[in-house]
Amino acid sequence: MTGVSGLDQSMLVLKNNDINIRNILGVEAHGVLGSELFNRFVVEIDYENEKLRLYEPSSFKAPKGYKKVDIVVENFRPYVTSNIKQKGRKPLEVNLLVDSGASSALFLDYEKHDQIDLPSKTVEHTLGSSLLGELEGKVGRVRKFKLAKGVRFNNVVTSFPRNWEINKTIKVNNKEIIRHGTLGSDVLGRFNVIFDYLHNAMYLRVNEKSREPFSFNNVGFTFGARGEDLNTFYISKIIPNSPAQLEGLEVGDEIISIDGKPTFFYSFSEINSILRGSSGTKMSIIIQRKGELFKKKLKKVI
Repeated sequence: MTGVSGLDQSMLVLKNNDINIRNILGVEAHGVLGSELFNRFVVEIDYENEKLRLYEPSSFKAPKGYKKVDIVVENFRPYVTSNIKQKGRKPLEVNLLVDSGASSALFLDYEKHDQIDLPSKTVEHTLGSSLLGELEGKVGRVRKFKLAKGVRFNNVVTSFPRNWEINKTIKVNNKEIIRHGTLGSDVLGRFNVIFDYLHNAMYLRVNEKSREPFSFNNVGFTFGARGEDLNTFYISKIIPNSPAQLEGLEVGDEIISIDGKPTFFYSFSEINSILRGSSGTKMSIIIQRKGELFKKKLKKVI
């Protein structure tokens, strides 16, 4: 990368990969930067300016305005201890894997932990895609989430995966700690984040997104992009019993316009933002199916 080079780097090559990153994410991507980069450098992720900065650990000093958060690094993976507040429950201390590649704000493993409750209002959803396939489950909200002292959020959109194949316990320095879930990019993206694995520290500085309410795709369909310029959008999945299914949308429908504006004026990320809305708000969509145009109105949930 710019200013950084290395020899004899280890690489994982997937011979059979059914996930088309280009169509699913709407960007040209060939792979993933792994944990060895984070283990070698102090890594800053500047979400606001879309920059990745690498520092030599021996000479790194945290910039002013950043809050230090203690983490534990085991097998090149960072874990943070935080707190959640659920309705009718006392605050619960949770240990979370910090994963910048996870799209949701929080993932909680309610199936393995009897102290983690499903909220009263949830919807079925596809929670994400990975090299292992799609992750299914429910989406709801946690009333309060305290990442660290002075870093708190309310009504955090939280994913509750079903049949989540993660280890409940992790061995750290010959001791076992309980893993309750994952801290994802919808929280991390509200900060400039600096990871210092060698000193078991994460540094946070709020950005302009820090006060935005948490939202998610709550209309009931996911979409992909195709074409040379990735500006033709189509419905890739319909969530059962969702507004999209009730309105008769189908997998493969081409999205022609949203709220009266043709989709070729939108980027992939802009459409994703439109689908993430407040409960009760409505959107209109025109789709094309087998040469015919259909107009649908969708009401967003929770």
